Amino acid sequence: MNCMLWILYGMPMVHPGSTLVVTINSIGLGMELIYLTIFFLYSTNKPRIANGLGALSGAIQLILYACYFKSTPKDDDENDDVKPSEVELSGNNGSTV
Repeated sequence: MNCMLWILYGMPMVHPGSTLVVTINSIGLGMELIYLTIFFLYSTNKPRIANGLGALSGAIQLILYACYFKSTPKDDDENDDVKPSEVELSGNNGSTV
């Protein structure tokens, strides 16, 4: 997962001119995927796959939330009055002069 985030950081639209970051982390991501494939093929405990699928679906949900967060319309009323805070500081700093 770390390599995936670094690949995202190294993309040309995020950080131009960082092909080395993308190249190195693409190789690392490939190695991680090979390791996970071998792990899941030889694991004897089948609930591990269910946990892995749950973690994967949770990660997809977080990615979708991050993608659509700014496109969601907000209820911004420009006519809302700003309420003063309960604590007001005086300009004389406690002096009586």
